[in-house]
Amino acid sequence: AWLKADDALIPDFSLFDDAGFVTSRGYLHVRANYELINDNLLDLSHAAFIHPFLTNEGYASRSRSEVKSEGTTVWSYLWNDNEPLTPLFRLVWDGKGERCDMRAHMRWNAPSSLLLDVGVTDLGATPAAGPALPSAHLLTPESEASTHYFWMVGRNRLAHDVDLGRAIHAGIAQAFTTEDEPMITRIAENMGPAEFWSLKPVILPGDAAALRARRLLSDLIVAEGNHRAA
Repeated sequence: AWLKADDALIPDFSLFDDAGFVTSRGYLHVRANYELINDNLLDLSHAAFIHPFLTNEGYASRSRSEVKSEGTTVWSYLWNDNEPLTPLFRLVWDGKGERCDMRAHMRWNAPSSLLLDVGVTDLGATPAAGPALPSAHLLTPESEASTHYFWMVGRNRLAHDVDLGRAIHAGIAQAFTTEDEPMITRIAENMGPAEFWSLKPVILPGDAAALRARRLLSDLIVAEGNHRAA
């Protein structure tokens, strides 16, 4: 059973309408249940292990994190203070020196709309002062074992640089298609038709946000089923 769509509950993605932003869009067809993609996106630590374009060596060991939830929204926060510039942010960096404060903050709205706020600043500066590369991740279940994955990435620097836009888009698309998607698909294949919790998964600290989302989503689906049966 899927949750019913309600346009009154559409999450806020209005930052992409900012006059200082330029965006590009992409699409993936993923052979996996949408909750596995939620899991991956909410575990921000995974970037350090499979996305060399987005992070640096040892990135995970220097991260600090926090998870919050309210209503049908879960936030997963990751910070790396005094971090060497990553390959991605070297493309848009206009700050001082070779080090920065870096953030990656994911907002998940049930059932599967996510906003990732990624940005860097000079050491100690406010987030609004630095380059940002936010992205939207919108998941639409096709079946129990397949998902339509619509995504968009924006930037607040060098809006008129077409070649830069192509390079950023290509780097993000590569991360999704050659790193995330094969890993998620292989997990789905290994799980087969088994129910997630029946496999007794090992829970790691980085899974905290994904587990909150799974439990919240489960409660919402049960409530929807009870409403239909009433």
